[in-house]
Amino acid sequence: MNDSLETTSPTGRRQPVRTATIVWGLLIMAAGILLLAWLLTDISLDPMAVLLGLLIGAGAALLIGGAVAAFGKQDKAGNRP
Repeated sequence: MNDSLETTSPTGRRQPVRTATIVWGLLIMAAGILLLAWLLTDISLDPMAVLLGLLIGAGAALLIGGAVAAFGKQDKAGNRP
């Protein structure tokens, strides 16, 4: 089993997993966990505050992931592969 965060394209070239895919997956998972916690326990959640927090967190993660992808893949001479 290959545990790397890369996928294979139809041309056979390996491509990294997109940051957006990971962020949106985590966002949906967090929303589902919060919904289950709200339904199965006595906690009280303000839906708008939860939605606002999830969207701010997802937006920040997408911006940071995009910046890392844009500036992170440079060699020591500053050239991109």
